[in-house]
Amino acid sequence: MRSSALRVFIESLTSSASTYREDFDIPALLALQGDEREAAETLLVQRLSGSLDRRVPRALGYMKSTKALPELEHGVVMHMGAAFMRSEMALAMWEIASESRVPGWLQEILATGVEASGRSIAAYHLRDFPGNATEAALWAAIQTETSQRVRINATDSLFKLLQVPRWGKGSKLGHVRSWLSSGLQSLRSRGIKQLEALLKDMEANKEMDSWLERPESRSPEMKSLLKALRADPSVIPEYPQAEMNHLTDLERRHAVFVLLAAIERGDPRAPAALSWLDAADFADVLEERLGDEGPLGLALATTLHGWGHASGRAKLVALANSSSSVSTTAAQRLSQSTQPATGTACVTL
Repeated sequence: MRSSALRVFIESLTSSASTYREDFDIPALLALQGDEREAAETLLVQRLSGSLDRRVPRALGYMKSTKALPELEHGVVMHMGAAFMRSEMALAMWEIASESRVPGWLQEILATGVEASGRSIAAYHLRDFPGNATEAALWAAIQTETSQRVRINATDSLFKLLQVPRWGKGSKLGHVRSWLSSGLQSLRSRGIKQLEALLKDMEANKEMDSWLERPESRSPEMKSLLKALRADPSVIPEYPQAEMNHLTDLERRHAVFVLLAAIERGDPRAPAALSWLDAADFADVLEERLGDEGPLGLALATTLHGWGHASGRAKLVALANSSSSVSTTAAQRLSQSTQPATGTACVTL
């Protein structure tokens, strides 16, 4: 006669209910003893072959199933199944036997896994395996990974391994973390340089105040900017320039950060606001998004042209000669910026 624990576990094993979406009933599984434990173990091992159910290797790891080790190793080494299953099987082997090859497997999955979920699992769990090879794998993922979730996990794992101080929203270090996971290569490159500078400061035992300092509270001016940021551009067509002119130094730094994020999201109001904050040092970020043919492309080109970048004028010319909805406005911007006496650009934003 089956025990209540075995019945509960079998029910979780066969049920598709959301209750068991993340894991089977692990307390019931771990309560099994003797023949019932062996029966449950056999069921799980049989499910490994050809299965894409990540709960199976997790359950075997929880129960420390040495019986499952050959099947788990076969799945990882022979690249059986999707990358997320290989990650889960490798982690199960670590739980069962502290398999020394697991860090290398996770590094390889992070670098070559086909689907992002597997790479994301590997990036997350590599934080538990310190070493130069792990750090190198995470650095590489930050620089080349296409999935934001993987970049976020790689960044957080690297921060943990490097013992980076806890950061707060609005701090310089918080901005660096976001840049490292950005979809824009120009921001990731900045994040990498900033992280390298942070590590030098940590190695020299310098104070971390400049990295961790952030605005203590949101001023009315910052609240006005953030309100506009959350609003639809058709409702609030531009950011509040007058209020932005009164931001404190820390608030201005944070304002630049949120505006760069707005550009990454495609907000056509952000380029002009960056020009009001004299953020021409971030022209490379604007240039990376310059391929847009609509209002964002026009706004980016106008701001870059105003900063004296040839790429901005070239984009305005291309838009003016196109059949896009912003061609007339682009031609007007070019006309406004031309001074026949000197030929110097002076864009009115």
